[in-house]
Amino acid sequence: MLENMNESSASSKRGINIVAEAEFGTSIDVICSRGHFSYVFSSNLYCEASKGHVTCIAFRQAPPNTVEQ
Repeated sequence: MLENMNESSASSKRGINIVAEAEFGTSIDVICSRGHFSYVFSSNLYCEASKGHVTCIAFRQAPPNTVEQ
């Protein structure tokens, strides 16, 4: 992920998404922000990285029937 990150959260998000979807062959959601943020999601495939002032999380959403109650 770090190779696709720069000081722009928008271009980092797009770069990470393109590479991740090509690598894993499925839809990957990416959220990037300048600084840290708080979030909750369900996934069995995810990565979080920070570079400079930008923090990104990339994840594959878990199918609805696999979320533990």
